[in-house]
Amino acid sequence: MIDSPLRSGINCSDPGFKGRIAADRAGIEAYAAADGDVHRLSHARLNRVLAYVDARLGDKLSVVDLAAVAGMDPSGFTRALRARTGLAPYAWLTGLRMTRAAQLIASGMPITQAASHVGYCNAGKFAAAFRRTLGYLPSAAAA
Repeated sequence: MIDSPLRSGINCSDPGFKGRIAADRAGIEAYAAADGDVHRLSHARLNRVLAYVDARLGDKLSVVDLAAVAGMDPSGFTRALRARTGLAPYAWLTGLRMTRAAQLIASGMPITQAASHVGYCNAGKFAAAFRRTLGYLPSAAAA
Protein backbone atom coordinates (compact mmCIF):
# COMPACT_ATOMS: atom_id res chain seq x y z
CA MET A 1 0.00 0.00 0.00
CA ILE A 2 1.18 3.51 -0.74
CA ASP A 3 1.89 5.60 2.37
CA SER A 4 0.33 9.01 2.84
CA PRO A 5 0.37 11.50 5.69
CA LEU A 6 -2.41 11.03 8.21
CA ARG A 7 -5.30 13.30 7.60
CA SER A 8 -6.56 15.40 10.49
CA GLY A 9 -10.11 14.08 10.60
CA ILE A 10 -13.10 13.05 8.58
CA ASN A 11 -16.49 14.67 8.64
CA CYS A 12 -18.71 11.75 7.73
CA SER A 13 -21.56 14.04 6.71
CA ASP A 14 -19.42 16.25 4.44
CA PRO A 15 -21.53 16.95 1.33
CA GLY A 16 -18.42 17.85 -0.68
CA PHE A 17 -17.40 14.23 -1.36
CA LYS A 18 -19.22 14.01 -4.71
CA GLY A 19 -17.96 17.39 -5.88
CA ARG A 20 -14.32 16.52 -5.15
CA ILE A 21 -14.66 13.14 -6.81
CA ALA A 22 -16.32 14.63 -9.92
CA ALA A 23 -13.56 17.24 -10.25
CA ASP A 24 -10.89 14.57 -9.82
CA ARG A 25 -12.56 12.29 -12.35
CA ALA A 26 -12.50 14.87 -15.15
CA GLY A 27 -8.73 15.25 -15.04
CA ILE A 28 -8.03 11.58 -14.45
CA GLU A 29 -10.13 10.30 -17.37
CA ALA A 30 -8.04 12.20 -19.91
CA TYR A 31 -4.80 10.91 -18.35
CA ALA A 32 -6.03 7.32 -18.09
CA ALA A 33 -7.25 7.24 -21.70
CA ALA A 34 -3.64 7.54 -22.86
CA ASP A 35 -2.73 4.25 -21.13
CA GLY A 36 -3.62 2.02 -24.08
CA ASP A 37 -5.74 -1.12 -23.75
CA VAL A 38 -8.99 -0.09 -22.09
CA HIS A 39 -9.85 -3.68 -21.08
CA ARG A 40 -6.74 -4.54 -19.06
CA LEU A 41 -5.93 -3.46 -15.51
CA SER A 42 -2.22 -2.84 -16.03
CA HIS A 43 0.24 -2.33 -13.20
CA ALA A 44 0.26 1.42 -13.93
CA ARG A 45 -3.55 1.61 -13.80
CA LEU A 46 -3.73 -0.37 -10.57
CA ASN A 47 -1.10 1.92 -9.04
CA ARG A 48 -3.15 4.98 -10.04
CA VAL A 49 -6.23 3.46 -8.43
CA LEU A 50 -4.26 2.60 -5.28
CA ALA A 51 -2.91 6.15 -5.02
CA TYR A 52 -6.39 7.57 -5.55
CA VAL A 53 -7.92 5.28 -2.92
CA ASP A 54 -5.09 5.94 -0.46
CA ALA A 55 -5.58 9.69 -0.73
CA ARG A 56 -9.36 9.31 -0.20
CA LEU A 57 -9.64 6.29 2.07
CA GLY A 58 -12.21 7.98 4.29
CA ASP A 59 -14.36 9.21 1.39
CA LYS A 60 -17.28 7.43 -0.20
CA LEU A 61 -15.80 5.68 -3.22
CA SER A 62 -17.74 3.88 -5.91
CA VAL A 63 -16.82 1.46 -8.68
CA VAL A 64 -17.62 4.27 -11.14
CA ASP A 65 -15.01 6.48 -9.46
CA LEU A 66 -12.35 3.75 -9.37
CA ALA A 67 -13.05 2.76 -12.97
CA ALA A 68 -12.70 6.39 -14.08
CA VAL A 69 -9.29 6.58 -12.40
CA ALA A 70 -8.26 3.41 -14.22
CA GLY A 71 -9.65 4.73 -17.51
CA MET A 72 -12.07 1.82 -17.80
CA ASP A 73 -15.82 1.32 -17.81
CA PRO A 74 -17.22 0.12 -14.44
CA SER A 75 -18.10 -3.42 -15.54
CA GLY A 76 -14.74 -3.89 -17.26
CA PHE A 77 -12.94 -2.56 -14.20
CA THR A 78 -14.88 -4.93 -11.95
CA ARG A 79 -13.99 -7.93 -14.13
CA ALA A 80 -10.35 -6.88 -14.45
CA LEU A 81 -9.93 -6.21 -10.72
CA ARG A 82 -11.52 -9.54 -9.84
CA ALA A 83 -9.23 -11.33 -12.32
CA ARG A 84 -6.16 -9.57 -10.93
CA THR A 85 -6.92 -9.71 -7.18
CA GLY A 86 -9.57 -12.40 -6.82
CA LEU A 87 -11.85 -9.86 -5.11
CA ALA A 88 -14.82 -7.75 -6.08
CA PRO A 89 -14.14 -3.99 -5.83
CA TYR A 90 -16.07 -3.54 -2.57
CA ALA A 91 -14.23 -6.42 -0.86
CA TRP A 92 -10.90 -5.15 -2.19
CA LEU A 93 -11.61 -1.62 -0.95
CA THR A 94 -12.75 -2.91 2.45
CA GLY A 95 -9.53 -4.93 2.71
CA LEU A 96 -7.45 -1.83 1.99
CA ARG A 97 -9.42 0.17 4.56
CA MET A 98 -9.10 -2.46 7.29
CA THR A 99 -5.40 -2.99 6.63
CA ARG A 100 -4.80 0.74 6.96
CA ALA A 101 -6.96 0.89 10.11
CA ALA A 102 -4.92 -1.93 11.66
CA GLN A 103 -1.69 -0.03 10.89
CA LEU A 104 -3.08 3.16 12.43
CA ILE A 105 -4.33 1.37 15.55
CA ALA A 106 -1.01 -0.45 15.97
CA SER A 107 0.81 2.90 15.74
CA GLY A 108 -1.21 4.19 18.69
CA MET A 109 -4.17 5.95 17.08
CA PRO A 110 -7.43 5.47 19.03
CA ILE A 111 -9.77 2.93 17.42
CA THR A 112 -12.58 5.44 16.86
CA GLN A 113 -10.21 7.87 15.15
CA ALA A 114 -8.78 5.10 12.95
CA ALA A 115 -12.34 4.05 12.04
CA SER A 116 -13.19 7.61 11.05
CA HIS A 117 -9.96 7.92 9.07
CA VAL A 118 -10.93 4.96 6.88
CA GLY A 119 -14.52 6.10 6.40
CA TYR A 120 -16.50 4.43 9.18
CA CYS A 121 -18.72 6.62 11.39
CA ASN A 122 -20.33 3.70 13.20
CA ALA A 123 -18.01 1.87 15.62
CA GLY A 124 -20.09 -1.32 15.53
CA LYS A 125 -20.05 -1.55 11.75
CA PHE A 126 -16.32 -0.80 11.75
CA ALA A 127 -15.59 -3.55 14.31
CA ALA A 128 -17.70 -6.06 12.36
CA ALA A 129 -16.00 -5.22 9.04
CA PHE A 130 -12.57 -5.30 10.72
CA ARG A 131 -13.20 -8.73 12.21
CA ARG A 132 -14.78 -10.11 9.03
CA THR A 133 -11.85 -8.87 6.92
CA LEU A 134 -8.83 -9.43 9.17
CA GLY A 135 -10.12 -12.15 11.50
CA TYR A 136 -9.63 -10.31 14.80
CA LEU A 137 -11.10 -7.34 16.65
CA PRO A 138 -9.64 -3.84 16.41
CA SER A 139 -8.82 -3.95 20.13
CA ALA A 140 -6.39 -6.81 19.43
CA ALA A 141 -4.51 -4.59 16.97
CA ALA A 142 -4.01 -2.03 19.74
CA ALA A 143 -2.30 -4.55 22.02
